[in-house]
Amino acid sequence: GLSLLFEELGATVVRTRDNEPMSVRELLGIVDATPNDEIIFLPNHKDIICPAQKMANLTKKLVSVVPSSSVPQGVAALLAFNPHEMCETNVSNMKLALGSVQTGEVSCMLKSTTLNGTTVEKGQFVGILDQQLVFAHEDHIEVVTALLEKASVRTDDLVTLYKGESVSDTEIKLVSQAISHSYPEIEVEVVDSGQTHCSYIVSIE
Repeated sequence: GLSLLFEELGATVVRTRDNEPMSVRELLGIVDATPNDEIIFLPNHKDIICPAQKMANLTKKLVSVVPSSSVPQGVAALLAFNPHEMCETNVSNMKLALGSVQTGEVSCMLKSTTLNGTTVEKGQFVGILDQQLVFAHEDHIEVVTALLEKASVRTDDLVTLYKGESVSDTEIKLVSQAISHSYPEIEVEVVDSGQTHCSYIVSIE
């Protein structure tokens, strides 16, 4: 689902292995095999930013890294892209777009652990906002709404829920209704993205 979303926005998608960020050598091989000589690279993950920047200094091609650390940031950057503008202008606009979005994730813990000094039990859902733990609870709806409260959503915000593979249509409907009840003036969109690593990716912009 995420691959299709980015392809529809005009990007070429490079899939990574689960929980294994790509090495500089792997990224270099992919970029060098691309027919384009001028490339804008969106990491869309915090652990790929550094290898991507190193890769950009090694290739003979002109590679500009827009340091998107999440899927919502990558989407915001792509929406700021204008094919009629010069590459430098696009890179500048895309980097500015990164600051327009907050990223949340809601995941079910497969084992008990400690995150940011907080003990989280197996089976609880955790809400992460911009890579910081916000809330842990047995009810995923409670976690999503707590995450939005922490993000200080405004009435003109757009909230996009990227629905993971483990989330049913009934569950996503209940989450959307809970958001609309708590924040009746904001717009809520749902994207069936199908990611396996978390239940929801939440974009607030």
